[in-house]
Amino acid sequence: ATQRGVERQIAAILGRAWVVRSQRVPTVAPFLRDDATFADAFAFQSEMVDADKLFVVSVTESQGAYAVQIRELDSEVQQWGPTLSFALSQPQQATNRIANGVLHAFRPIAKIGRVRQGQAALEPRAGMLAADVFSPLLPQPGQALAAVLTKLGSQADGVSKEVQPVPWTTLVVEETARDRVDCQLVSGLRAPLRTRSARDVQRFAVTLLPIASSTTLQLVSREDGRPLAGYDVFQRPYGTKANQLVGRSDYQGRLLLPRTDDVVHTYYVRHGSALLAKLPLVVGAQPEVIVDLPDDSLRLAVEGYLKGIEDRLLDAVITRETKIIRARQALLDVGGT
Repeated sequence: ATQRGVERQIAAILGRAWVVRSQRVPTVAPFLRDDATFADAFAFQSEMVDADKLFVVSVTESQGAYAVQIRELDSEVQQWGPTLSFALSQPQQATNRIANGVLHAFRPIAKIGRVRQGQAALEPRAGMLAADVFSPLLPQPGQALAAVLTKLGSQADGVSKEVQPVPWTTLVVEETARDRVDCQLVSGLRAPLRTRSARDVQRFAVTLLPIASSTTLQLVSREDGRPLAGYDVFQRPYGTKANQLVGRSDYQGRLLLPRTDDVVHTYYVRHGSALLAKLPLVVGAQPEVIVDLPDDSLRLAVEGYLKGIEDRLLDAVITRETKIIRARQALLDVGGT
């Protein structure tokens, strides 16, 4: 009864845009792992990935209390979303809570159209079938989306396309209509959405769900993967020009970034006076983000050495000028007597 009730509630909210079907499976545990892939779902049951979106719902009971976990897989970009978890104390509320959880885990997707001067126009999937601009089918103003490039590939393991997330690139929704979503492009790259072959490559944007309370930034060496300690991280909230020091990476190269009300922050990683990375990031969308950086230890050592020489030269110049002034004063004193 709960299964069919959830189907009906979701279909009623999404309207004619989507056909909702559900089925029981022996286990969903493999799909709730952090390292779950699209190929895992295909290998488990190929018809599961024929749909545009797959939602995995797990309900477990312990001592009269129920724990619910929900996760979405989008077949277009072949990516799993974050796992939404909540407790269910009253079983009679299961239908409403699970249906609302599925809609909360729903990540609207759109095709990226024209990109010009930091602005991007998106075409939302099934947007014209949405009841209104507040439909769960549409990205809402203030939400952030990740950019993904897809290209037709081999049929190995049922994966018929190559999928490449665009790193350090976020689209922030400014205005939503059923046929168009206008976004501000925020990226640490010069031309993040430019592709060599426009025919083979499609550009999509998938909505990010910042449900975690924080994100751990992990800084590692690009050369050998060694943790980078002592690197300063500054943040610039979206729409501002002021940088604020967040902290410094610890001996494991880690720094905890707490989630705030701002949808996107741009983080700047510095070592000494050198700017090493510019990282637009939606805190809470991922539990951990690994950043590989050039090992800056040698440059910083040389910088420190040169700074030491500069300080010593400055001390020598000051000492010389002080002695000259004293000598001139002494001559004036002798001449006056």
